[in-house]
Amino acid sequence: MISVNERLTEAFATLPVMDLNPTGRPDGYKPVYDWGDFKQLTKRLKLANLDTYPLIYQTSTESTQLSNERIVETDLSLVLAVQNTSIQDLNNVRWATTYKNILYPLAENIEILFTKGSIFTWDGEYTLSEVPNYGVDNQGENSTIDIWDALIFRTTIKIYGSQVCMKPLKYT
Repeated sequence: MISVNERLTEAFATLPVMDLNPTGRPDGYKPVYDWGDFKQLTKRLKLANLDTYPLIYQTSTESTQLSNERIVETDLSLVLAVQNTSIQDLNNVRWATTYKNILYPLAENIEILFTKGSIFTWDGEYTLSEVPNYGVDNQGENSTIDIWDALIFRTTIKIYGSQVCMKPLKYT
């Protein structure tokens, strides 16, 4: 059996450091990958330190094991998130500070990973949904520990088992 979470952990470890400071001052952080339900996410955020962001959080867990081919096929739903406590920011500010400089470049790196990564077979189709103030309900109350600007990245992908090694990639 092939574990989607283990293979994605291995693959996402190859992602480059992201610059979280749009002012140009060096402030790089490695994207952090995790998975689970809302309870697991809450626990992770409570235990985490400042190195939690940018976060790639997998909310989907169902997969189809194609044992004859030693491949697993899965419908991925990934929340790409950065913390943004300024819930009053307008969309143009959010675009300039989080989406343009962090979240869309992270999505582009994931696209490169899925396209060129040796452990993946991918048709290149995906959907993105922008979710400013992820974690804030309609009454302005916080339903998660942190407030995020997020992109939801959805796709279907095939992942090879351990017989195929994850080779280093260039993300430029």
